[in-house]
Amino acid sequence: MFSKNNLFVASTALLILILLYVPFLLMGTNAYVLYKDNLDSDFLYLHLLKTTGMLFGTDPQLIVPNIMNGLPRVYFHSEFSIIRLWFLIFPSFWAYVFNSFIIHLVGFIGMYLFMKDYFTSGNHKSAAMIAALFALAPFYTMYGLSMAGVPLILWVFLKIMDRKSRPFHWVILLIFPFYAHFAMIGPFILFFLFVLAMYRTFILTHKIPFTYYTAMSVLFLTFLIANINIISSYIFPSDVLSHRSEWTTIPYSLKNTIKQTIKIISFGHYHSASFIAFPIYILGILVLWQIRKDRIKFIQLALPFAGVAMIAVFIAVYPFIKYTFKDSFHFITSFQLTRFSFLIPLMWFLIIGLSFKYMVTTKKLFWFVLSIQVCFVILANKEIKLNYIHLATKGPSTLNFNSFEAVYSQDLCQQIKEYIGLPPSAYRVLSLGMEPNVAIYNGFYTLDSYQNYYPLNYKHAFRKIIAAELDKNAFIRKNFDTWGNRCYVFSDELQKCCFLDCHKKKKCQINNLSLNLDAVKSLGGKYLFSAVPVNNALEIGLKFERKFESVTARYNIYLYKI
Repeated sequence: MFSKNNLFVASTALLILILLYVPFLLMGTNAYVLYKDNLDSDFLYLHLLKTTGMLFGTDPQLIVPNIMNGLPRVYFHSEFSIIRLWFLIFPSFWAYVFNSFIIHLVGFIGMYLFMKDYFTSGNHKSAAMIAALFALAPFYTMYGLSMAGVPLILWVFLKIMDRKSRPFHWVILLIFPFYAHFAMIGPFILFFLFVLAMYRTFILTHKIPFTYYTAMSVLFLTFLIANINIISSYIFPSDVLSHRSEWTTIPYSLKNTIKQTIKIISFGHYHSASFIAFPIYILGILVLWQIRKDRIKFIQLALPFAGVAMIAVFIAVYPFIKYTFKDSFHFITSFQLTRFSFLIPLMWFLIIGLSFKYMVTTKKLFWFVLSIQVCFVILANKEIKLNYIHLATKGPSTLNFNSFEAVYSQDLCQQIKEYIGLPPSAYRVLSLGMEPNVAIYNGFYTLDSYQNYYPLNYKHAFRKIIAAELDKNAFIRKNFDTWGNRCYVFSDELQKCCFLDCHKKKKCQINNLSLNLDAVKSLGGKYLFSAVPVNNALEIGLKFERKFESVTARYNIYLYKI
């Protein structure tokens, strides 16, 4: 039988999950799905690997033929990720929804256990309500448990440190690296766990927690196993240079450095559950004032404040570090140490937990401030906010131009396939005014793609196509030459109008497109999918074929033959 406490916890979890997933159940693919660094990348990569039969391929030399004239399998991270299992079982959209469900559920459970055992003195209801706030956070769920699983892992390590661990704690430890993104959280959670061990060893207990260090070693080795191909490519780089070798960071001005620091402190980073955190800081400062005479408690609560500040300052000055040591330490330029930002939400919830634990006055003030924080979190979670706005104003059956279905424009792309009349593998396409993920998702073979890891020689070959457009615009030239993850056909004119999202409500057009079509042909390019009309198409050698339209699509597509 469920106790009243367990029933409250289960009910809270159920309500949170209903709030999150009712829109997906009602609207299906007409629901809004987080786009940036999600639909255009990690989601798309798994969908692509699924459609090419390479979800669980272990041979790093396997070639994914659909993008960039064939991209080696090694350029896609962890072939052992549990998320891939959901893509194997479910259609891609529902794999995303199911994975998101699991991530938010684990986030709730982990934070509940963490709060109950270490901050709320076994108060189940308070722990559950704090956990509900965490579970509503806008996680990038395609990164797995990289953010949502951190409280659970910390709870496991504290149990191990306190010598209260059970076999299932070690099982959680072994599963986590297979359900998290190493580059996002691996080194950073290990660093935090090491700092925690130093704190417990030299300040609190003066004992060396050998079992704890053993657990850290297990976590580290499991991360290595789960990401063996991508990690080995860093340690033993091949003769084929990655485009990351040209990553160059230009330091901020002092003014922008200060602005960046304030921004990170206020909102965190968008990859790691970003939301306005001022109520948390206000709550913590109020409790710090209450306990100012208790030096130990004051220092404990001040530490996560200091942690946020240190991470924010490090992220803001990191461009200076990269610029200074780019020639001496190549690792600094090719690996994003700014992802210490994934520890910021942990610091926020440490402030919440310690504030609850040490608050001297009535807890009514605590819950009042936290209720304000809930509002900010929901507003920051676009998948909650936009879907409920859509349901409230238009209903589940009305087209949402920001929906999964609208973005990927499936019936529009099917029209184009039928018009061209050849197998997609027989020709290569480019996209203009929209992300190439639309074409990739629908089975076209593209020369362009959003990739965070691909061969440098391909970047140089592709640059010849867009060199004239880059010369017109310093912003897109800098973006491509010093970063280059977006290996796209850019347009100076579109950068000033709709850039990469020229949906059909926009009235943009191009009058003077400058592309090197010989360079396109040398890579096998046959067609250009443009979201806007190219008025000088004939002058540069593009033949307009047809305009394609669909009521369900976000875009109109103007098809040009090269």
